[in-house]
Amino acid sequence: MRISVFGLGYVGAVATACLASKGHIVVGVDVQAGKIDTINRGKSPITEPGLDALVASAVQAVWATDPTWGDLSDVLGLLITAFAVQAGGSVALGQWTGASRSSASATAPPSN
Repeated sequence: MRISVFGLGYVGAVATACLASKGHIVVGVDVQAGKIDTINRGKSPITEPGLDALVASAVQAVWATDPTWGDLSDVLGLLITAFAVQAGGSVALGQWTGASRSSASATAPPSN
């Protein structure tokens, strides 16, 4: 199965590496180029026991900052971002909104 994961933090990096290790074609997308550079060197962007080895072995994964890598041929797209809880209990959705707009524009069918 081809899967796109938008957001490579604690959940997205682990999910991408695990799915790729199971043989899925996975595209991991994040806006932070430094995080992608770290992953492309075979290192985990987060501290999680065993994840360095899992990331290094995830050869079927593509790690990119460009959301167009997650395209319409995907069977499944996962949007994974942080939600910051603000004073008073409201949730800041800025990261999710930005990621959803990027993935939507990248996967939109071309206009005629």
